[in-house]
Amino acid sequence: MNDERRTPPEVFDPLNRIFRFDLDTCTTKDNPLRLERFYTKKEDGLIQPWGGKAFVNCPYSRGGIESWVEKAEFEEKERNTLSALLLPADHSTGWYKAAHALCLSKYQIPSRVRYLLPDGSRDYAAKFPSIVFFIGGLP
Repeated sequence: MNDERRTPPEVFDPLNRIFRFDLDTCTTKDNPLRLERFYTKKEDGLIQPWGGKAFVNCPYSRGGIESWVEKAEFEEKERNTLSALLLPADHSTGWYKAAHALCLSKYQIPSRVRYLLPDGSRDYAAKFPSIVFFIGGLP
């Protein structure tokens, strides 16, 4: 699986209208979500400060989702960050259980997400359902 999948507007835009995110923690240099602050793979959002309201569509295939959940917990405690993590809804994993225990709210995406490819075209629907965990203080 290629981790260069972009969040489609039908997933991001309604959340952004409510939360007004100011950071995309995992994006490309062209900043497709057009947030005020963003981190690319090169800058590595896991080692950067977040603060504010962070949107997190982290890489799924590297086995590192747990690191992003831990980072969201750290950022909430250290910088009072609200993090919205778009993740596979895989109840069998440790990171899912950790995110569920940390979250103040969650939103189950009602259909399989059709992520965008780097060129902006649509990918096939994901093979898994998706969920957004909200970790940190809600506005």
